[in-house]
Amino acid sequence: MWLESSAFRDHENLPEKFTRENDNVNPPLEIFDVPENARSLVLIMDNHDQSDPSGEWTHWVVWNIDPQTKKIHKNSVPDGAEIGVNSFGKVGYEGPSPLFKHLYRFRLYALDVKIDLKKHTNVKDVVKAMQGHKLEKATLTCFFDRDFGTV
Repeated sequence: MWLESSAFRDHENLPEKFTRENDNVNPPLEIFDVPENARSLVLIMDNHDQSDPSGEWTHWVVWNIDPQTKKIHKNSVPDGAEIGVNSFGKVGYEGPSPLFKHLYRFRLYALDVKIDLKKHTNVKDVVKAMQGHKLEKATLTCFFDRDFGTV
């Protein structure tokens, strides 16, 4: 299984339109080779450089994505999927806005079950519900660094 975006390549910069500095919408994503026995997908976007007591800083968490899903379009969530609360305390996607260059990960998990959680659950509960059910994982990484201009 793997994950790509038509907006950027793995280990490239995330275009500004997908950050809090601009449109603040999720980038388009394409999903390939999901295991046949997958019952659902989970997508977590986090800031790998940011630490908080719970681990990573989460920008987006979506679960119960239909495993037949091939694309997640810009500024959208697949039909039937559940959207969680990010580390900003908001439901949905919240793009990067760091003071210096950070690494971001879009991690996609194929699960052998659908997760039974309340709407707008936080990422900790989603990760806990995934335990023992992961079939495969795909990661798409990118960077973002605000341009403060020259001094």
